[in-house]
Amino acid sequence: MVRFVLHRILGLGKIPAADRQALEPEGIEVAEEGIWVSITYKNYRAPGKVFLNRKRWVVGSLVVTKHRFLAYIFSRRIFNLPLSDANFAKWKVFVEDGQRLCLSGDASNLGPNHSGNLEFRFTIADAGKLVRLFPL
Repeated sequence: MVRFVLHRILGLGKIPAADRQALEPEGIEVAEEGIWVSITYKNYRAPGKVFLNRKRWVVGSLVVTKHRFLAYIFSRRIFNLPLSDANFAKWKVFVEDGQRLCLSGDASNLGPNHSGNLEFRFTIADAGKLVRLFPL
């Protein structure tokens, strides 16, 4: 019910229209909106933030095209990684329980001012199908 209200009524967890339009020519393989995303911070440090061990649940979305992976929390982009990029290879990608796409890695992959470890879990119906789209 909460996810329904956040996504359907308030529009949180949608792929921004401008981004969707820009991604159409790339060939969208998977687009999931209004999905639960958990973020686990372990010994995380960034400007103005310190989390020793924190887990947060939010509503988000993800898009996989033939060339890149994008993820959003609420409607703010957190990942925009070309699949062939060396930075994408730094993230460990796996499936939990067949319904969670997990990305785990060093927070410094997001930027030089970040440290610690981050885990993102995207709850989607067929995560196994999605992970096969990645060049692992």
